Amino acid sequence: MPAETQAEIIGRYNEGYWQVRLEDGKTCWASEEAARAAGSLHLVPTVIPPATPTPQPPQRPIGLRYFYVCQADGSVTVELTWQDVAVNEAGYRIYRDGVLIAELPSDATLYNDSLAQQGTYRYEFAAFNGGGEARTGMTAEITCR
Repeated sequence: MPAETQAEIIGRYNEGYWQVRLEDGKTCWASEEAARAAGSLHLVPTVIPPATPTPQPPQRPIGLRYFYVCQADGSVTVELTWQDVAVNEAGYRIYRDGVLIAELPSDATLYNDSLAQQGTYRYEFAAFNGGGEARTGMTAEITCR
């Protein structure tokens, strides 16, 4: 709301916020610290703000591909790639054997892992946001002996 804008106070929430109606009829919230109020404020009804909408979980990533190398020294390197088809993801989570091992930024399409010893490992990954996770249902299982 621009400075010196006049608005009608139509509600108060939690001793800190005003619900106001602007000249164009739209309503919004204003901090009491940012607004200078006048009039019979004790008559302003207490209101409860609407819940913040929870976003829908992002679309699942597709096209999982993986490549791994069993090194002579007993270590393993793994490369996972996928297609980012989500438009509202906060990032990606990588799981190894059911344990979260990495959280990547949105639009990521590659993860590299290095393991000290050979064995069998299972990778899963998911796109996530405030609405939850979208696991792919695809897994990459590797075995080095």
